[in-house]
Amino acid sequence: MKIQKPRRFLQKALLLFLVCCGAFSEVCGTVLREDSFLLQGRVRNAATGMLELAVCHPIANQLFSIPLRADGSFCRKLPVVGTQDVYLYLFDAVTCLTFPGDTLFLDWDAQTRDFHLSGTNATRSRELELEKLLYERFRRPYMEVQAYYGSLQYRPDLPDSTLNRAADYAKSYVATVDSFVAARGEVPHRTYLRQRAAFDMLAVMSRMADRQLIHRLLERLLELPDAEPFFFNTPDFNPLQSPSAASFMYGNIRKYLDEATSIFGWQAGELEQHLRAAAGVIPNDTVREWYLVSHFYTQMSFARLSPLETRRVYRRLNGQIRLPFFRAEYEKIGRELAAQLAPGEEAPDFVLKDPDGREVSLHSLRGKYVYLDFWYTSCAPCIREFGHLPRLQADNAAFADSIVYLSVCMGRSEEAWRARCAEFEHAGVQLYVPSNLDPRVAAYGIKAYPSYWLIGPDGRIVSVNFPRPSQLIGHFGGEPGYLGRYIRLEEQNLAGQLAGEE
Repeated sequence: MKIQKPRRFLQKALLLFLVCCGAFSEVCGTVLREDSFLLQGRVRNAATGMLELAVCHPIANQLFSIPLRADGSFCRKLPVVGTQDVYLYLFDAVTCLTFPGDTLFLDWDAQTRDFHLSGTNATRSRELELEKLLYERFRRPYMEVQAYYGSLQYRPDLPDSTLNRAADYAKSYVATVDSFVAARGEVPHRTYLRQRAAFDMLAVMSRMADRQLIHRLLERLLELPDAEPFFFNTPDFNPLQSPSAASFMYGNIRKYLDEATSIFGWQAGELEQHLRAAAGVIPNDTVREWYLVSHFYTQMSFARLSPLETRRVYRRLNGQIRLPFFRAEYEKIGRELAAQLAPGEEAPDFVLKDPDGREVSLHSLRGKYVYLDFWYTSCAPCIREFGHLPRLQADNAAFADSIVYLSVCMGRSEEAWRARCAEFEHAGVQLYVPSNLDPRVAAYGIKAYPSYWLIGPDGRIVSVNFPRPSQLIGHFGGEPGYLGRYIRLEEQNLAGQLAGEE
């Protein structure tokens, strides 16, 4: 009985939050379903034979690589769940919205970086011109705002002036949409585009320690002209079919639930307990099951969790997922989880070339531990970790004969990889593969970068989420020889997990 009062309090807080973000609209209660849109066009002066993109999805963005024909043309029908954003990975991530039955035409010159988007009629083509304008004006400011608030997120009680960047960004974005419409004519998804700007900034704010900042930002945004339908009062609004709104909703629900785990005496980082809190306090069926499935998938893909642990949580959560759309997604995740490599299994061999053109196989490194890093050339955290690697090696020089530092670049440009390799100052093996989907490495299922693994001398996986160099140094700095001791601890933990599975 002691936990009933905090649980009721949390339910009321979540109820208020979910009503405010539109989660109880009729649309959100309807059954979600997957449909499709058509993407076609041509890539001129292509550096590779593939066009890469991602389509937003209520559970996890879906990645696609579309083969180019000899003349650079392509045509592919792709799945979409309601109105969503598409990220076209050209020279950068170019965003444009799409919807069921839509047709997108892309003409991109990879050499000049110029691109043109159009639709099947003048109105839709005009909207895609607006999307290009929004990309050109706001891509860099958006990244700057994200970086700014990311540097502040752990500082409580921030002054009101910290809202300026987010408020100014959203107001400028909305003004650009409105002025384009005034000058060129109406576009089909004007409200969606205005909401994108607001929810992007609210999502950034959801990471801050001071939750009141969200309310103050909302007050400022509601001062905009025509703000009445700005967020929640349009009849077709569905936060699960608006990526920025879903990101905002997800971040805030997680923050409430982290508080719940504290109230109930649980560790906020424990996946099973966090999901148990979500199942108990989120009152709306659609939002609850969406959150359970999406949070489980996020933790499975990006957190430092062993697949052995994640599979156990998957089995226990199974009975909570009943709505057809989410049930199908959960079963899809289950199949992916079952196919994941897990500690204790043999690491699949691969043969790749180093910068000198010599072939190196993973199998040839047996007899030593392999500290395996998957990365790509434009990943800033990946590059930062290479800066820490010489210190890690120096701290553990006595262990040098027992371990190989192996880095596998998964990038579209071999030239960019070679240039990066020339910058690094550490004793290690550098290999290259064009894509994480390449058959030689696809079994590793790499989605997040950098991804560090530890392979044992016998070729079996010790850890699929081994700490990064910066994490090891930060935790053990000043204790020479710590890497060997930590590896032995990982091996002991693995032996315990495997025994528990039997």
